[in-house]
Amino acid sequence: MIREEDTYPEEIAVPESNPKYPMPPPSEPPVPPTPPPPSGPPPVPSAPAPRPRGGGAKSLFSEHYLRHRLPDHPEWGDGVSQPLAALRALYQGKRGILPNLNEAQTEDTFIRPALGILGFEYIPQTAVRIAGRVQRPDYALFADVQTRQEAYEHITDESAFYARALAVADAKY
Repeated sequence: MIREEDTYPEEIAVPESNPKYPMPPPSEPPVPPTPPPPSGPPPVPSAPAPRPRGGGAKSLFSEHYLRHRLPDHPEWGDGVSQPLAALRALYQGKRGILPNLNEAQTEDTFIRPALGILGFEYIPQTAVRIAGRVQRPDYALFADVQTRQEAYEHITDESAFYARALAVADAKY
C-alpha cells in the first residue's frame, strides 16, 4: 500500500544546466571528440629513465659510505689495475659463449676463474644450517691455500669450518 507520505510531488526543481559543466540536451547522445588524424611518422618513444644503481634493488652500501668512508680504508689503496685487467680479459674471452652456458658451465668457465683472479681460495657446496634447514652456498671463500686446507679438516664441524672462511658466495645464474 502506498501512503501519501511516500509519494513525491509531481514537479521537482531540476536545474537546466550548470554553466561550468553544460550537459547536452537529453534527446542528443553525447558525441566523443574526434582525435586529429595522424600526421607524419609515429612518435619515437623516449629513452627510459636511467635506473638507480643496482637495477632498482636496494643497495648493499649507502652512497655516502661508498663515496666518503670506503676510500679511507687502507685496502682501498691496494693496486687493482692488474686484477681488473685480468677480469676484463676473462670476460672478453668468454662473453661470446656465456649466454649459451648453463649454471654449472658458467661457474666452471667464468666464476671460478674470476674468484682466482680476485685472490680467493674456495670450497664449493659446503653445508650450513640456517634456521634449522641445511643450505649449501655455492662457495666458502678463504684467504689462502693453508686456511682452505685447515677448513677441510673441520668440514664436519660447521662452526670451526666457517670460522676460517672470509665469506660465502652464491653465484646467481
